[in-house]
This record gives sequence, C-alpha cells and structure tokens, in this order.
Amino acid sequence: MTDRETFCQLRSFRLAKSRFAVGSGLGIAEPISSTGNALGPAEQCVRFYGRCQRGDAPMKDEWKRLLGQLDGIEARPAQALEYVRGCAEQGDAASVLAALDEFAVTQGFLMNVGPVKGVLLEEEAARAGTEARVLELGAHCGYSAILLARRLEGNGRLVSVDSSRVSVDATLGIVAFAGLADRVEVLCGDSTPTLPSLEGPFDFVFLDHWKGLYRTDLEAMESAGLLRPGSVVFADNVGPMFGADEYLAYVRDCGRYESRHLVSTVEYTEIEDAVEISTYLGP
Repeated sequence: MTDRETFCQLRSFRLAKSRFAVGSGLGIAEPISSTGNALGPAEQCVRFYGRCQRGDAPMKDEWKRLLGQLDGIEARPAQALEYVRGCAEQGDAASVLAALDEFAVTQGFLMNVGPVKGVLLEEEAARAGTEARVLELGAHCGYSAILLARRLEGNGRLVSVDSSRVSVDATLGIVAFAGLADRVEVLCGDSTPTLPSLEGPFDFVFLDHWKGLYRTDLEAMESAGLLRPGSVVFADNVGPMFGADEYLAYVRDCGRYESRHLVSTVEYTEIEDAVEISTYLGP
C-alpha cells in the first residue's frame, strides 16, 4: 500500500467507526456520517468492522489491535529504514526482510505484503522468469520490492511507484541496504498520471496502493500498452475490509483476464484478506 493514500482511508475509517449506528433490532452495523448520510471512502471498512463486532472475541481483539497501531503510520517507513540499518546484515535480502517483519511485530505495524502473502507473491513472480520486467504500485517501505527484485537477474528490472516521498526515500534506502539498488527504480508520483510515461510491456504487475484506483490504473495500463498477453497482475488486499469489489468484478467479467482468488490474512494479523491473481489475455 502507499503510505499517504491508505493512511487516509484507514483514518477515515477510524472516524467512521466512532459514528457507528446499529440497525433497529437486527444487530446490523450501518455506516453513517454526522449528518446521517452514508459514508463513502470508509464504507467497506465500516461494514467489515461491523462483522468483526458481531464475530468471535479473537477477531474483535485482532481488529482493535490493528487500529491501535495506526497512529504515526505515516512516519513508519523512515523508522523501519533506521531499524533495518541497525539490525539487519547489509547486502543480505533475507536478513532485511526478517528485520522488517520483526519491526512490524515489535515496533509498529507496517503496511506491506508481509511474510504469508509474500510467499504467494514470490511464487507468482518467479513464473515470469529471472529477466522479467516488473511493475509495482505502492512501495510503502520496500518490503515487496525486495521480494520481487531479489530473484531478478540480467535484464530483469523492477519499477516501483509511490505517491509518498517518505515511502520512496525509505524504499530506496532499504533496497540499497539489501544490495538490490541496481535492479530497482523507485518513482515518486501519483500512479494514474505516471503510468503513461512508463515503457512497457511489463511481465508482472503488483497492485498494492489505493484500492479505489486498482481498476482505473489497470485500465490505464491496458490503454498505455503496459501489458502483453500473458502478463500477470497480482492484486493485494482484495479481502472484505478493503472494498475492492469494483476491481474484482472488472477482472472477472470483462473477458480480458483469467483470475483466481486466494484467501489469506492481513499482514501480521488474523484478519481475513485475499489476493486476486489475473492473467491478461489481450485486448
């Protein structure tokens, strides 16, 4: 995920949560604003929170624990960089990933793909080959950039785009510390206007930025020729809390993709999440 955009979504959700109303006698949580109107950006998050509230105690506890770690999330990538420099072995990608996992568990939540879905991401990316051209939207702190770049060789390259300067600087530092700077280019800018300037096609695309832009940016990639038949698009965070229904409907129903859905959990939690892996068939 990007830092600025996803933080805004989660912050909106925290505000929405404080205005929760329960449907008359049915125990159904309804998202409302201070004026009684339905909330927009945080609607899916609020609905998911309502399901957690009606669920078992462990799920409620997991959700509360996650919410409690959101304060200060904007500065977290820079803090993670300093932690990596102090705890990981320079030039050792596995050591850097382990340090980031340790930071996320002991110091503060990181909005990266995490070790569980990270295995799925690496396995799918490996099928594109060691000289693949890879595109990532949403860098956060460079965790997924390391997963995607450490298997690349020769002409294999990763281009990562993030709208947060803090995230871009942290990603550049962490990727360099892992010894992978020669395989990774990190661009600072909003994804949609940046995409037409990129040179395609890409063999593998990782979506992990603002969920409301997943479909918009995928269509922008199609229009800009950034995908070829056989390109794989791996979309993170398409589980219940993220409101990715529009994207899921598009890749499943437009006729240009073959998709499969894998259920998992939000990084470093037991909260339900999922990934969608879509192979582009062509225009």
